[in-house]
Amino acid sequence: MFSASIARLAGVVLLATFVTTSGCSFSLNQDPATTVTIKVSGVDNESDRDALTESLKDYVDGNSHSMSSTSMNGSMTIKLSPVTDVKAFSEKIDFGKVTAVDGRTVTVEYGKE
Repeated sequence: MFSASIARLAGVVLLATFVTTSGCSFSLNQDPATTVTIKVSGVDNESDRDALTESLKDYVDGNSHSMSSTSMNGSMTIKLSPVTDVKAFSEKIDFGKVTAVDGRTVTVEYGKE
């Protein structure tokens, strides 16, 4: 069992090495020009965090998206792309009250209307 785990890990490392050295344009980094940061306060439980991140998938431009998030002490920070029009994006938010839009950062109070 241990050797099977090592073999899988080696396969992942080889694949990652191939992707990065083959000239493939695949990247795990989000493009800052199309990434929006959403700062949400008042998200106190995991089910609310899950519902929030699930709803944000519908707000991106196109059919695919890239998302990363962190949460601590009832606050979340989500990086989401692609989003070209931050103002239009912020107007779609229906899970709370948008309190600020500053550049590519949207601040929201969760569940407040």
